[in-house]
Amino acid sequence: MSDVQKQQGDVNIWQASAIPERAEALETNIVREGEATGHMHEIVGSDFQLYGHDGRMLAEIRSEDCRVVHPEHGSIKLEPGIWEFGETYEYDYEAEESGKVVD
Repeated sequence: MSDVQKQQGDVNIWQASAIPERAEALETNIVREGEATGHMHEIVGSDFQLYGHDGRMLAEIRSEDCRVVHPEHGSIKLEPGIWEFGETYEYDYEAEESGKVVD
């Protein structure tokens, strides 16, 4: 995992080194659908490709104008390269348990 990390609501974003060989090119721009609101985290821009591999979501960003957008959060610029998307977790100290952040 790279030192470059970003977050948008319940989505963590970090630079990855490569798209796995058996990754499947996806015909969508949606990174994650919100469980609570139904709002979507999606990539917009002129040149990118999303991939799925073993439950992982990755994107190859090929242009300077790509960003992740969501109606309740500020947009996040994605520089050209490979990016991976994952879930955000939070810890409830009173209940002594962790769980996914629901957006």
